Amino acid sequence: MKEEIYRNGPIVVSFEPAEDFMFYSGGIYKTAPTTSGTLKVLRKHIDYDQEWERVDHAVLCVGYGEEDGQKYWLIQNSWGEDWGEDGFFRMAMGTDESGVEGCPEAADVVEDEQGGKQVAALFAENAALAKEL
Repeated sequence: MKEEIYRNGPIVVSFEPAEDFMFYSGGIYKTAPTTSGTLKVLRKHIDYDQEWERVDHAVLCVGYGEEDGQKYWLIQNSWGEDWGEDGFFRMAMGTDESGVEGCPEAADVVEDEQGGKQVAALFAENAALAKEL
């Protein structure tokens, strides 16, 4: 993830945060401990033969850093500038916090040299298939 961000820019990451994430206002996010002192593990619904990881939120990871010895991902959320740190948050790195390191996605942007003809053809094909159904 770090190499992709360094070489090519932001990547998309998906995760499944605990309920306390909605109330994040600053700092490096880690799932809050329960009253018993153990960490909540909400995302560990894993069947060993499944090919996917449970997530319910996708965001843009734009960088990384370290504060007081704690490494973190710098992530832009989609909830606006009034949330978190001006629309961004920092999430603990190296522990797959909330599954954020489990399924990052990168893309190479390619200029459309055909003026949208391929997109129009795709929509036309999908419309024709829909009529057949």
